[in-house]
Amino acid sequence: MAYRLAEEADALLEEARELVRRHVALGRTELRRILLQLGAGFGFLVGAACLGVGLLLFSPFLLTLLLALWLPLWLAALVLFLLTGAASAILMWVGIRRIRAIRLQALRIVLEEDVQWIRKFVSSWRRSGSSER
Repeated sequence: MAYRLAEEADALLEEARELVRRHVALGRTELRRILLQLGAGFGFLVGAACLGVGLLLFSPFLLTLLLALWLPLWLAALVLFLLTGAASAILMWVGIRRIRAIRLQALRIVLEEDVQWIRKFVSSWRRSGSSER
């Protein structure tokens, strides 16, 4: 009887270990997915920053001169400034929306609950194992 009980306890322990391993693998998979989403959001922010730098450097000057062939110089500069600023704002908005869409807090809560469950399971297993020995 005691031998069978020890076998059952070993089997239960092995199943618990496998459950923990699978849970850790699931957490890694979810974390990888979240990091990819964060990378995409930050990629949009980098694109917005690059476009903003271009706004301040050479290309607006060149396009202003090109537009000045049909419009007065001041109006050509204003039109180009507004268009480039709008494109930069759109890229920034898309990047921020993608980053905010990621629910890191929800993942953190789930992982904390899992850790609490594992601690309770291990402590109850230890208590039940020590009283039978």
